[in-house]
Amino acid sequence: MTEQEWSGKGRGYLNAAQSRERAGDQQGASDLFSQAAECYESASVAAPREIDKNHWHNQAESCRAFSRSFLTQSANTPIRPGPAKTLEIHDEYIQGFIVSEEQSQLTLDEVGGMEAGKQLIRRIQHRLTDSGSSQRHPLASVKGILLFGPPGCGKTLFASALVREVGATFFQVSAADLLSKWYGESVQIIRRLFEVATQTEPSVIFLDEVDSLLPPRSQIQHEESTRIVNQFLTELDGFRAKISDKRVVFISATNKLPDEMDPALMRPGRTDRILFVDLPDSIARASIFKVILKVEDVALDIDYAKLANLTEGYSGADIRAICGRASELALDAEESQGKEFSINNAFLERGVSETPRSVSDELRQTYTAAAEKWART
Repeated sequence: MTEQEWSGKGRGYLNAAQSRERAGDQQGASDLFSQAAECYESASVAAPREIDKNHWHNQAESCRAFSRSFLTQSANTPIRPGPAKTLEIHDEYIQGFIVSEEQSQLTLDEVGGMEAGKQLIRRIQHRLTDSGSSQRHPLASVKGILLFGPPGCGKTLFASALVREVGATFFQVSAADLLSKWYGESVQIIRRLFEVATQTEPSVIFLDEVDSLLPPRSQIQHEESTRIVNQFLTELDGFRAKISDKRVVFISATNKLPDEMDPALMRPGRTDRILFVDLPDSIARASIFKVILKVEDVALDIDYAKLANLTEGYSGADIRAICGRASELALDAEESQGKEFSINNAFLERGVSETPRSVSDELRQTYTAAAEKWART
Protein backbone atom coordinates (compact mmCIF):
# COMPACT_ATOMS: atom_id res chain seq x y z
CA MET A 1 0.00 0.00 0.00
CA THR A 2 1.10 3.60 -0.61
CA GLU A 3 1.69 6.37 1.91
CA GLN A 4 -1.67 7.92 1.03
CA GLU A 5 -3.51 4.62 1.42
CA TRP A 6 -1.96 3.87 4.80
CA SER A 7 -2.59 7.41 6.11
CA GLY A 8 -6.18 7.30 4.84
CA LYS A 9 -6.74 3.99 6.63
CA GLY A 10 -5.19 5.45 9.78
CA ARG A 11 -7.49 8.45 9.54
CA GLY A 12 -10.47 6.12 9.38
CA TYR A 13 -9.40 4.33 12.56
CA LEU A 14 -8.70 7.70 14.20
CA ASN A 15 -12.17 9.03 13.44
CA ALA A 16 -13.70 5.83 14.78
CA ALA A 17 -11.57 6.09 17.94
CA GLN A 18 -12.75 9.64 18.54
CA SER A 19 -16.37 8.52 18.14
CA ARG A 20 -15.82 5.77 20.73
CA GLU A 21 -14.20 8.33 23.03
CA ARG A 22 -17.21 10.63 22.80
CA ALA A 23 -19.47 7.69 23.54
CA GLY A 24 -17.47 6.89 26.69
CA ASP A 25 -16.14 3.56 25.39
CA GLN A 26 -12.60 3.72 26.75
CA GLN A 27 -11.53 0.22 25.76
CA GLY A 28 -12.90 0.53 22.23
CA ALA A 29 -11.23 3.92 21.77
CA SER A 30 -7.92 2.49 23.00
CA ASP A 31 -8.04 -0.40 20.52
CA LEU A 32 -8.86 1.89 17.60
CA PHE A 33 -6.12 4.40 18.51
CA SER A 34 -3.68 1.49 18.53
CA GLN A 35 -4.81 0.40 15.05
CA ALA A 36 -4.50 3.99 13.81
CA ALA A 37 -0.94 4.07 15.17
CA GLU A 38 -0.02 0.96 13.19
CA CYS A 39 -1.37 2.48 9.98
CA TYR A 40 0.44 5.77 10.51
CA GLU A 41 3.68 3.90 11.21
CA SER A 42 3.20 2.02 7.92
CA ALA A 43 2.61 5.37 6.17
CA SER A 44 5.90 6.57 7.67
CA VAL A 45 7.72 3.56 6.18
CA ALA A 46 6.08 4.07 2.78
CA ALA A 47 6.65 7.84 2.61
CA PRO A 48 9.47 8.83 0.22
CA ARG A 49 10.27 12.17 1.89
CA GLU A 50 12.00 12.40 5.26
CA ILE A 51 9.70 15.20 6.43
CA ASP A 52 6.66 13.01 5.79
CA LYS A 53 8.28 10.00 7.46
CA ASN A 54 8.77 12.07 10.60
CA HIS A 55 5.24 13.47 10.44
CA TRP A 56 3.55 10.06 10.25
CA HIS A 57 5.86 8.63 12.91
CA ASN A 58 4.86 11.43 15.28
CA GLN A 59 1.20 10.78 14.50
CA ALA A 60 1.72 7.12 15.33
CA GLU A 61 3.46 7.95 18.62
CA SER A 62 0.65 10.27 19.64
CA CYS A 63 -2.01 7.67 18.81
CA ARG A 64 -0.13 5.11 20.90
CA ALA A 65 -0.04 7.60 23.76
CA PHE A 66 -3.79 8.14 23.47
CA SER A 67 -4.30 4.38 23.46
CA ARG A 68 -2.26 3.92 26.63
CA SER A 69 -3.98 6.79 28.42
CA PHE A 70 -7.43 5.20 28.00
CA LEU A 71 -6.27 2.02 29.70
CA THR A 72 -5.41 3.83 32.94
CA GLN A 73 -8.25 6.37 33.19
CA SER A 74 -11.92 6.10 34.01
CA ALA A 75 -14.54 7.45 31.67
CA ASN A 76 -15.02 10.55 33.83
CA THR A 77 -11.32 11.50 34.05
CA PRO A 78 -10.05 14.27 31.73
CA ILE A 79 -7.61 12.81 29.22
CA ARG A 80 -4.06 14.17 29.12
CA PRO A 81 -2.44 11.94 26.47
CA GLY A 82 1.14 11.61 25.39
CA PRO A 83 4.55 10.36 26.50
CA ALA A 84 6.53 12.05 29.26
CA LYS A 85 7.97 14.68 26.93
CA THR A 86 4.45 15.67 25.82
CA LEU A 87 2.98 18.88 27.16
CA GLU A 88 0.09 18.45 29.57
CA ILE A 89 -2.48 21.19 29.21
CA HIS A 90 -2.73 22.52 32.75
CA ASP A 91 -4.14 25.98 33.50
CA GLU A 92 -0.67 26.98 34.69
CA TYR A 93 0.57 26.68 31.11
CA ILE A 94 -2.19 28.92 29.76
CA GLN A 95 -1.66 31.39 32.59
CA GLY A 96 1.93 31.67 31.42
CA PHE A 97 0.61 33.62 28.41
CA ILE A 98 -0.82 36.36 30.63
CA VAL A 99 1.15 39.61 30.56
CA SER A 100 0.80 41.92 33.56
CA GLU A 101 0.96 45.70 33.48
CA GLU A 102 4.25 45.52 35.38
CA GLN A 103 5.77 43.49 32.53
CA SER A 104 4.84 46.08 29.89
CA GLN A 105 7.39 48.83 29.38
CA LEU A 106 5.38 50.99 26.97
CA THR A 107 2.13 52.86 26.69
CA LEU A 108 0.29 53.55 23.45
CA ASP A 109 1.37 57.19 23.58
CA GLU A 110 5.00 56.03 23.36
CA VAL A 111 4.36 53.99 20.20
CA GLY A 112 5.07 56.10 17.14
CA GLY A 113 2.32 56.39 14.53
CA MET A 114 -0.55 53.89 14.24
CA GLU A 115 -3.15 56.53 15.10
CA ALA A 116 -6.08 54.59 13.64
CA GLY A 117 -5.10 51.58 15.72
CA LYS A 118 -4.81 53.67 18.88
CA GLN A 119 -8.27 55.16 18.37
CA LEU A 120 -9.78 51.73 17.81
CA ILE A 121 -8.11 50.25 20.89
CA ARG A 122 -9.34 53.07 23.09
CA ARG A 123 -12.89 52.50 21.87
CA ILE A 124 -12.53 48.80 22.59
CA GLN A 125 -11.05 49.54 26.02
CA HIS A 126 -14.15 51.52 26.95
CA ARG A 127 -16.46 48.76 25.76
CA LEU A 128 -14.51 46.04 27.54
CA THR A 129 -14.64 47.83 30.87
CA ASP A 130 -18.18 49.22 30.54
CA SER A 131 -20.39 46.14 30.46
CA GLY A 132 -23.50 48.30 30.34
CA SER A 133 -22.65 49.76 26.93
CA SER A 134 -22.00 46.26 25.57
CA GLN A 135 -25.38 45.08 26.77
CA ARG A 136 -27.18 48.09 25.30
CA HIS A 137 -25.44 47.88 21.91
CA PRO A 138 -24.20 44.30 21.45
CA LEU A 139 -23.91 44.61 17.67
CA ALA A 140 -21.31 47.36 18.07
CA SER A 141 -18.81 45.04 19.71
CA VAL A 142 -15.55 44.27 17.91
CA LYS A 143 -14.38 40.70 18.50
CA GLY A 144 -11.58 40.23 15.97
CA ILE A 145 -8.80 42.56 14.77
CA LEU A 146 -6.00 41.79 12.30
CA LEU A 147 -2.83 43.91 12.14
CA PHE A 148 -0.86 43.47 8.93
CA GLY A 149 2.07 45.25 7.38
CA PRO A 150 5.78 45.03 6.53
CA PRO A 151 8.15 43.42 9.04
CA GLY A 152 9.56 45.65 11.76
CA CYS A 153 6.79 48.25 11.79
CA GLY A 154 5.69 47.74 15.38
CA LYS A 155 2.79 45.30 15.31
CA THR A 156 4.13 43.27 18.23
CA LEU A 157 5.30 46.40 20.04
CA PHE A 158 1.81 47.84 19.62
CA ALA A 159 0.34 44.74 21.24
CA SER A 160 2.75 44.99 24.17
CA ALA A 161 1.68 48.58 24.76
CA LEU A 162 -1.96 47.49 24.93
CA VAL A 163 -1.39 45.76 28.26
CA ARG A 164 -1.48 49.07 30.12
CA GLU A 165 -4.38 50.43 28.09
CA VAL A 166 -7.12 47.86 27.91
CA GLY A 167 -7.69 47.23 31.62
CA ALA A 168 -8.30 43.56 30.88
CA THR A 169 -6.60 40.20 31.20
CA PHE A 170 -4.05 40.16 28.36
CA PHE A 171 -2.87 36.91 26.76
CA GLN A 172 0.17 37.30 24.47
CA VAL A 173 0.72 34.17 22.38
CA SER A 174 2.85 33.23 19.41
CA ALA A 175 2.05 30.48 16.93
CA ALA A 176 4.94 28.44 18.35
CA ASP A 177 3.26 28.45 21.79
CA LEU A 178 0.21 26.73 20.36
CA LEU A 179 1.86 24.21 18.05
CA SER A 180 2.87 20.74 19.19
CA LYS A 181 4.16 17.82 17.17
CA TRP A 182 2.00 15.44 19.24
CA TYR A 183 -1.36 14.64 17.74
CA GLY A 184 -4.27 16.50 19.32
CA GLU A 185 -2.31 18.68 21.73
CA SER A 186 -2.49 21.91 19.72
CA VAL A 187 -6.27 21.59 19.61
CA GLN A 188 -6.33 21.11 23.40
CA ILE A 189 -4.18 24.19 23.98
CA ILE A 190 -6.34 26.35 21.72
CA ARG A 191 -9.56 25.16 23.33
CA ARG A 192 -8.24 25.78 26.83
CA LEU A 193 -6.84 29.20 25.93
CA PHE A 194 -10.26 30.45 24.90
CA GLU A 195 -11.92 28.82 27.91
CA VAL A 196 -9.54 30.55 30.32
CA ALA A 197 -9.93 33.85 28.44
CA THR A 198 -13.71 33.76 28.86
CA GLN A 199 -13.38 32.83 32.53
CA THR A 200 -11.16 35.88 33.14
CA GLU A 201 -13.12 38.40 31.08
CA PRO A 202 -12.79 41.14 30.10
CA SER A 203 -9.80 39.80 28.23
CA VAL A 204 -7.70 40.22 25.09
CA ILE A 205 -5.93 37.44 23.21
CA PHE A 206 -3.06 38.63 21.03
CA LEU A 207 -1.69 36.08 18.57
CA ASP A 208 1.54 36.95 16.78
CA GLU A 209 2.49 35.25 13.49
CA VAL A 210 -1.09 34.17 12.94
CA ASP A 211 -0.22 33.06 9.40
CA SER A 212 1.96 30.27 10.83
CA LEU A 213 -0.98 28.84 12.76
CA LEU A 214 -3.81 29.54 10.34
CA PRO A 215 -2.59 29.21 6.73
CA PRO A 216 -5.11 28.80 3.90
CA ARG A 217 -6.57 25.32 4.21
CA SER A 218 -6.13 24.85 0.47
CA GLN A 219 -2.36 24.79 1.13
CA ILE A 220 -2.45 22.39 4.09
CA GLN A 221 -1.15 18.87 3.45
CA HIS A 222 -1.56 17.24 6.87
CA GLU A 223 -4.70 16.37 8.80
CA GLU A 224 -3.58 17.78 12.14
CA SER A 225 -2.98 21.24 10.63
CA THR A 226 -6.51 21.24 9.26
CA ARG A 227 -7.86 20.31 12.69
CA ILE A 228 -5.94 23.22 14.24
CA VAL A 229 -7.41 25.73 11.79
CA ASN A 230 -10.91 24.32 12.24
CA GLN A 231 -10.64 24.39 16.03
CA PHE A 232 -9.44 27.98 16.04
CA LEU A 233 -12.24 29.11 13.75
CA THR A 234 -14.72 27.26 15.95
CA GLU A 235 -13.44 29.10 19.01
CA LEU A 236 -13.69 32.43 17.18
CA ASP A 237 -17.28 31.62 16.32
CA GLY A 238 -17.89 31.01 20.00
CA PHE A 239 -19.42 27.53 19.71
CA ARG A 240 -17.43 26.45 22.80
CA ALA A 241 -16.17 29.60 24.46
CA LYS A 242 -19.38 31.60 23.78
CA ILE A 243 -17.45 34.71 22.90
CA SER A 244 -20.64 36.38 21.70
CA ASP A 245 -21.78 36.62 25.34
CA LYS A 246 -18.37 37.55 26.73
CA ARG A 247 -16.11 40.57 26.62
CA VAL A 248 -13.23 38.87 24.82
CA VAL A 249 -11.30 40.42 21.91
CA PHE A 250 -8.97 38.51 19.60
CA ILE A 251 -6.12 40.51 18.01
CA SER A 252 -3.75 38.90 15.53
CA ALA A 253 -0.69 40.13 13.65
CA THR A 254 1.01 39.03 10.45
CA ASN A 255 3.59 40.13 7.90
CA LYS A 256 1.55 38.36 5.22
CA LEU A 257 -1.00 40.03 2.98
CA PRO A 258 -4.69 39.44 3.80
CA ASP A 259 -5.02 37.67 0.43
CA GLU A 260 -2.59 35.04 1.75
CA MET A 261 -4.69 34.26 4.83
CA ASP A 262 -7.44 31.65 5.09
CA PRO A 263 -10.58 33.31 3.66
CA ALA A 264 -12.68 31.88 6.49
CA LEU A 265 -10.60 33.83 9.02
CA MET A 266 -10.94 37.09 7.11
CA ARG A 267 -14.70 37.31 7.01
CA PRO A 268 -16.52 39.81 9.28
CA GLY A 269 -17.60 38.17 12.49
CA ARG A 270 -14.19 36.58 12.88
CA THR A 271 -12.08 39.53 11.77
CA ASP A 272 -14.16 42.68 12.18
CA ARG A 273 -11.34 45.19 11.75
CA ILE A 274 -8.27 44.97 9.51
CA LEU A 275 -5.60 47.57 10.22
CA PHE A 276 -2.65 48.28 7.96
CA VAL A 277 0.48 49.00 10.00
CA ASP A 278 2.51 51.10 7.58
CA LEU A 279 6.05 52.38 7.79
CA PRO A 280 6.22 55.28 10.27
CA ASP A 281 5.84 58.83 8.98
CA SER A 282 8.23 61.65 9.86
CA ILE A 283 6.57 62.53 13.17
CA ALA A 284 6.41 58.88 14.17
CA ARG A 285 10.08 58.32 13.27
CA ALA A 286 11.15 61.20 15.51
CA SER A 287 9.04 59.74 18.31
CA ILE A 288 10.56 56.30 17.80
CA PHE A 289 14.08 57.71 18.05
CA LYS A 290 13.16 59.41 21.34
CA VAL A 291 11.59 56.30 22.85
CA ILE A 292 14.50 54.03 21.90
CA LEU A 293 17.18 56.46 23.04
CA LYS A 294 15.60 57.25 26.41
CA VAL A 295 17.61 54.42 27.99
CA GLU A 296 20.90 55.77 26.57
CA ASP A 297 23.28 58.56 27.54
CA VAL A 298 22.55 61.03 24.73
CA ALA A 299 23.68 64.55 23.95
CA LEU A 300 21.24 67.36 24.71
CA ASP A 301 21.28 68.72 21.16
CA ILE A 302 20.06 65.63 19.26
CA ASP A 303 18.29 66.83 16.10
CA TYR A 304 15.34 64.45 15.98
CA ALA A 305 13.69 66.30 13.09
CA LYS A 306 16.81 65.86 10.95
CA LEU A 307 17.03 62.18 11.88
CA ALA A 308 13.40 61.73 10.86
CA ASN A 309 14.11 63.33 7.47
CA LEU A 310 17.17 61.12 6.94
CA THR A 311 15.20 57.94 7.62
CA GLU A 312 12.35 58.28 5.12
CA GLY A 313 11.17 54.74 4.31
CA TYR A 314 12.78 53.17 7.38
CA SER A 315 10.85 50.86 9.68
CA GLY A 316 10.82 50.98 13.47
CA ALA A 317 13.15 47.98 13.52
CA ASP A 318 15.53 49.82 11.18
CA ILE A 319 15.57 52.81 13.53
CA ARG A 320 16.35 50.53 16.48
CA ALA A 321 19.28 49.14 14.48
CA ILE A 322 20.50 52.70 13.80
CA CYS A 323 20.37 53.53 17.51
CA GLY A 324 22.17 50.30 18.32
CA ARG A 325 24.92 51.16 15.87
CA ALA A 326 25.22 54.68 17.33
CA SER A 327 25.56 53.15 20.80
CA GLU A 328 28.35 50.87 19.55
CA LEU A 329 30.16 53.86 18.02
CA ALA A 330 29.96 55.77 21.31
CA LEU A 331 31.32 52.76 23.20
CA ASP A 332 34.12 52.31 20.63
CA ALA A 333 35.08 55.97 21.08
CA GLU A 334 35.19 55.58 24.85
CA GLU A 335 37.44 52.54 24.62
CA SER A 336 39.79 54.09 22.08
CA GLN A 337 40.06 57.55 23.67
CA GLY A 338 39.71 56.66 27.35
CA LYS A 339 36.89 59.08 28.18
CA GLU A 340 33.09 59.05 28.24
CA PHE A 341 31.05 59.79 25.12
CA SER A 342 27.34 60.43 24.82
CA ILE A 343 25.46 59.40 21.71
CA ASN A 344 25.52 62.48 19.51
CA ASN A 345 24.24 63.55 16.11
CA ALA A 346 27.39 62.37 14.35
CA PHE A 347 27.10 58.86 15.73
CA LEU A 348 23.42 58.66 14.82
CA GLU A 349 23.92 60.01 11.30
CA ARG A 350 26.70 57.50 10.74
CA GLY A 351 24.32 54.82 12.01
CA VAL A 352 21.82 55.91 9.36
CA SER A 353 24.44 55.75 6.61
CA GLU A 354 25.47 52.23 7.65
CA THR A 355 21.93 50.83 8.04
CA PRO A 356 20.04 50.03 4.82
CA ARG A 357 16.26 50.05 4.66
CA SER A 358 14.69 46.64 5.18
CA VAL A 359 11.47 47.41 3.27
CA SER A 360 11.79 48.18 -0.44
CA ASP A 361 9.53 50.61 -2.29
CA GLU A 362 8.08 47.73 -4.28
CA LEU A 363 7.21 45.77 -1.14
CA ARG A 364 5.60 48.79 0.47
CA GLN A 365 3.50 49.39 -2.63
CA THR A 366 2.28 45.79 -2.44
CA TYR A 367 1.14 46.32 1.15
CA THR A 368 -0.42 49.69 0.33
CA ALA A 369 -2.48 48.15 -2.47
CA ALA A 370 -3.66 45.42 -0.09
CA ALA A 371 -4.60 48.07 2.48
CA GLU A 372 -6.81 49.85 -0.04
CA LYS A 373 -8.58 46.58 -0.72
CA TRP A 374 -8.89 45.18 2.79
CA ALA A 375 -8.72 47.95 5.37
CA ARG A 376 -11.62 47.93 7.84
CA THR A 377 -11.08 50.54 10.55
